[in-house]
Amino acid sequence: MSSKRRQLKTELEGVPASFADAPQEKLLSLCTDFTTVVAEYVNGNPDHAELFQELKAEFRKLKDTLNSTKPTFGIVSKESEGILGEKDSLPGIDIL
Repeated sequence: MSSKRRQLKTELEGVPASFADAPQEKLLSLCTDFTTVVAEYVNGNPDHAELFQELKAEFRKLKDTLNSTKPTFGIVSKESEGILGEKDSLPGIDIL
């Protein structure tokens, strides 16, 4: 009987607090706890330093993906000729 009572007490301790008695206070407390944890991540609290360490690989993939979209341009000189053997030129633009 006493073991069942201890088990029930342990289970009840794990149940979240009721919002019925002071809902605004409980909600404010939850929001405060959340913003505190987020602030610890943002400010680099040693207990939460792993956030950006875990994201390092994702940032590297993002950088590589962005760099892969970068266009590459060939440098054209005055002496270069177009496909038909004519000098490449654009109206109003001098080519080196």
